[in-house]
Amino acid sequence: VRTVKQHMAAIRMCLDYLVTGGILTTNPASNVRAPKLSVTKGVTPVLDDDQVLDLLESIDVSKIAGLRDRAIIATMLFGWPRVSAVCGLRVKDYESSGRKTHLFLGEKGGKELRILLHHVAEEYVDAYIKAADIAEDRAGFLFRALDRHRRLTERKLDRSDILAMVKRRAKKAELPWETICNHSFRATGITNYMANGGRIDAAKEQAGHADERTTGLYDRSSDKMTKAEVERMRFERNKQ
Repeated sequence: VRTVKQHMAAIRMCLDYLVTGGILTTNPASNVRAPKLSVTKGVTPVLDDDQVLDLLESIDVSKIAGLRDRAIIATMLFGWPRVSAVCGLRVKDYESSGRKTHLFLGEKGGKELRILLHHVAEEYVDAYIKAADIAEDRAGFLFRALDRHRRLTERKLDRSDILAMVKRRAKKAELPWETICNHSFRATGITNYMANGGRIDAAKEQAGHADERTTGLYDRSSDKMTKAEVERMRFERNKQ
């Protein structure tokens, strides 16, 4: 059903373009209705607490690549941004003031989003920025590609670069790397937050969703997102 709806949308857009160009007088697909899709739960793979900790702890942070990759994963896990927004982050978009750290994200549709960052993500991003010595390069990209000598460049990572990194890191940690994707961290963070007593309205704001029902797809178990709210996320080893 989802594929049929996507195809119908593409056909309508194509015919709209022909109408705008004067080739057609009307869009014959404008009144055609695609089948209704009803989704109550998302299908994005979600990591459990042990898997999250195994992944983070498996990263060798003695090198700049490890510090960068750990910071990227923590940003997606604890901040819930879309990977495209992570790719576009610049150093100036990471702003610490007092006891709070914010990220300024460029989201879908040209929307700008300001989110609070969890202390774990703060710690990892700070360590990366310090080792990379990029704090003063405020206009430069935050998460940068490496050259063939494994040195940071000025080029930003794209979503395929981050996906390849995520799968490589997940495979090294002996996790199901075939199914884990960039979006898994957004889903995992929201799921963990809700499981630890989080509020759906605060989660909606942090995730940049227009509707709480969208946020609810991630739940597998105004200034609504306070520091106390974002700190609800905690990943602990299963003691059993």
